[in-house]
Amino acid sequence: MNDISKEFIERMGLLIEREAGFSRIAGRMLGFFLLDGTPRTLDELAEMLQISKASASTNARILEQIGLLERFRTFGDRRDYYRIGDSPWENLFEVARRRNEAVLNLLEDTANGLPAEMEASRLRLEEWRDFYRFILEGQADYAARWRQKVAEKRALEATRS
Repeated sequence: MNDISKEFIERMGLLIEREAGFSRIAGRMLGFFLLDGTPRTLDELAEMLQISKASASTNARILEQIGLLERFRTFGDRRDYYRIGDSPWENLFEVARRRNEAVLNLLEDTANGLPAEMEASRLRLEEWRDFYRFILEGQADYAARWRQKVAEKRALEATRS
């Protein structure tokens, strides 16, 4: 691995840790897979990133759960392999949608159940509710726009082939 790759992987680890709340190793793994599109086993990931196999396993599963990595097996091989999924962006949109919907539902349920003497609290919760509704509307638009952009790019690539 060259120095530019190593620096990118380390910086991605720090960025994901700081901005997304995931572990630094998860960020490093994502950075690695962005540079190296080859499917990898946990042993390979542990060796290449100089981490324990247990850390590689834990963080690969986290990235799999949020839809950034896919786990698969090849015929006759008992090992799991990981790679960046075919449509990680769709998965990220879905994860964000579910998270924002859960917050919205909590805000709505709580605001609707507050007693009359908590009017100021209800108004604050309703303002937050309105914000999350707005965000969810935007997410749907962004997801549709992204799908269109990907479709156009793939169609253009197909004509070049």
